[in-house]
Amino acid sequence: MTRKTSTTVAPIKIVAYEHHNPMYTSPVGLDGTCIVCGKEHPEDRRFYAVMKKSDRKYLLLGPYLTHAEADNNVARGTELAREADPRVYRYEFGVSEYDDSYEPTAIFGK
Repeated sequence: MTRKTSTTVAPIKIVAYEHHNPMYTSPVGLDGTCIVCGKEHPEDRRFYAVMKKSDRKYLLLGPYLTHAEADNNVARGTELAREADPRVYRYEFGVSEYDDSYEPTAIFGK
């Protein structure tokens, strides 16, 4: 009788809106596009670490000048939100952008 061996892989939980990589050092790649999403952002854009609940967004931290800078603060915003209210574990966290003519105040500042 031959016995098959298998390796066990820990399950990975993927949250659709959450993306955080502390290794970003430059907001723009060699081709001039954003290293986080691959798009070109106009100069007048401001970025926020946000919490998304249904169709509403709550600005947690920001504004930041680059997508990468806001992305690097998503984990911190998530932690601050979870300390303030443990029920937010079911919400999504990520980055949202606005033009600089609209600069709302983030809940936890910058």
